[in-house]
Amino acid sequence: MADEHVGQVAGVLAEKGEATSEEIARELGVKQKFVRIVLQGLYSSRAVSCRRIKDSETGWISYRWRLEPSRVLERLERAKRALLRETKGELRHEREAMFFACEEGCTRAEFGEAMDLGFRCPHCGGELHEFDNDGIVRALEGRVERLERDLERDGA
Repeated sequence: MADEHVGQVAGVLAEKGEATSEEIARELGVKQKFVRIVLQGLYSSRAVSCRRIKDSETGWISYRWRLEPSRVLERLERAKRALLRETKGELRHEREAMFFACEEGCTRAEFGEAMDLGFRCPHCGGELHEFDNDGIVRALEGRVERLERDLERDGA
């Protein structure tokens, strides 16, 4: 079960309040083992909690899972902060480095690497010319602004 299913499992828990892995699997139409994998991942990040319930007749133990919204929000905030740090690092690198690329666009290299390549593209053999990365810088600046705005709006 891929990451996109995490949202589906969380959605079922948000809707029901509390559910077993069997109930979630039935609701989503997937195998219970996949739901358990997602639940374990969410549990390890403390985004869900569970209660053990022992059936008095069979002795079987079942687990009822519950979403912990405050933990989910904390995790989301940490992920946004990490993405912001990473994006700021990329932005700094794009601003400080000098890049070269061939006309075909198959290679983009920093000055040192371009020099090692003799200013020739290793793929098409074309000459490497200075690359204008203003578009990349603007896109990264926009991403930084959005992340900072989101974190500020969320009170983080």
